[in-house]
Amino acid sequence: MDADFGLLDHLVTKNVFLPEVINEIRAEKTQTQQVEKILFHLRYAYEDSYNSFLDALHDSNQTHVVNFINGTHIQLYCKL
Repeated sequence: MDADFGLLDHLVTKNVFLPEVINEIRAEKTQTQQVEKILFHLRYAYEDSYNSFLDALHDSNQTHVVNFINGTHIQLYCKL
C-alpha cells in the first residue's frame, strides 16, 4: 500500500479522515510508518470508513491491495 500515491487525498475526499489526521500521517518518516498510522486511525474512524478506505485504495489505483484484503489473491492462485 502506498500512502503517497493519492490514497491520502482520497481518504480526505471520502471523509474517512480529517485533514489534520492526514498531516499526521504525512509527517511519518517511512512508508511503513505511514501505513501503520493509517491503519491505527482507521480503527477509530466512523462505521462506514472501512468500505470508504477500500474505495480510496481502488480510486488510487491500488486494486491489488483491495484484492489481497478481500482474499481475491487466493482465488487467482488457485486458478493456475
